[in-house]
Amino acid sequence: MSRPMTRHQVVASPSRERLLGREHRTRMRRRYTWEASSGAPHHPLGSRAGWILAGLTALVIVGWLIAVFLVDPIRFVIFNPRGQTGFELFLALGQLFGSLVLILSPVEPARPRMKWVATGLLILGIGALGFGYLYPLLDQTPHLNVTMYGALLVRSLAAVLLAIGLVPAHVPPLGRRIAATLLVTGGLATLILLMIGHRLPPLVHARDLESMLAITAGGVFPGLTNWHLGLGLIPLVAGVFAAWGAIRHYQGDVFGGWLVVGVVLLAGSQFHSMFWPSMYSPVLTTTSVLRFGLTVVIIVGGILELRHLSLERAALLAQEQERVQQLEELGMLKRDFTSIVAHELATPLAAIANLAQMISMGVLPPGEQQNAAGRIEGEARILQLLVRDIQASADVERDDFTVRARPVSLSTLLGDAEAYARRCRASIL
Repeated sequence: MSRPMTRHQVVASPSRERLLGREHRTRMRRRYTWEASSGAPHHPLGSRAGWILAGLTALVIVGWLIAVFLVDPIRFVIFNPRGQTGFELFLALGQLFGSLVLILSPVEPARPRMKWVATGLLILGIGALGFGYLYPLLDQTPHLNVTMYGALLVRSLAAVLLAIGLVPAHVPPLGRRIAATLLVTGGLATLILLMIGHRLPPLVHARDLESMLAITAGGVFPGLTNWHLGLGLIPLVAGVFAAWGAIRHYQGDVFGGWLVVGVVLLAGSQFHSMFWPSMYSPVLTTTSVLRFGLTVVIIVGGILELRHLSLERAALLAQEQERVQQLEELGMLKRDFTSIVAHELATPLAAIANLAQMISMGVLPPGEQQNAAGRIEGEARILQLLVRDIQASADVERDDFTVRARPVSLSTLLGDAEAYARRCRASIL
């Protein structure tokens, strides 16, 4: 006669699929998220590390600006028509690379902000590619007023997009339709600028850049007009706000660190551009150096981000492999459980069928029939216990319940186990 299955024999596994799914979604939240990830309260003025990074970068920018005014050897304005297109192409490709990395980044807490930042970098890259590389190739003598207005247009639009993404506490969503509208509007403004840019108020009084470079004006690029100074405040103010937003949301992670430095460099390059504009021309100034530094920071940050993504993908792959292994083990346990249940069901059912057949055929004498009926009743109790065990196993697999943990004494647990063992023994006897 078979013995009933006890509770420790039943494979009682909680819903691992659901638990592993939750774990998978939780770990998808990256440990180095740009927003607060350590559980520390978000300070309204930003973290100390963010202010230190931005302060050191701004100190270099402002110190260099003061030194250029005071020390003649530090001041430089270089006319290099041969290296212009290569320089602007490098800046364009670096900024487009950073934009692509941010667009592909799956950082959920900071993803809405990164969309605006990525769009701003995209505008910078397209502007450098269009005004700095393609325009000089198509027109051997590009109009200086057009390139200067183009630089102001590109930087203003990019800085405003960065400020929208970094300053607000709750950033507005940037969908594909809005992004496409911004790009189309910028493209139309560029076409209009190419057609009528030479008729707009001049930003610099210059006809021959090469001859003007020998003229000194107290350390300032010669021939700048008030229009240049006034319109240059738009990207400068927007860049300062974007830098403040980057500092305010930065929480000390690698991802935010390079972004803080990059946005400060963007604002600093516009600050230098007020006095020594780069203006997508063969003239290389301190603004060009800061733009180069900004692009290098973007490239390094993009490489770091790709490295983080590759490490995350490797970790997720390992988790998925572990999850598949656990599911395979769970499947094996369920198959074993099914075979055990089939065996435990077959033995009492066979005994009941044989006894019932013997009673129906009248083979047993009247005294033995009573004994056979008792044995049938005992086998039925075993089947009932087995059904209860199966039902308990099914209940364990459920996940639509709430667990309320409470302290239980060891004596109570041992008493329940002893009572259950007695019931099982009584049913067998």
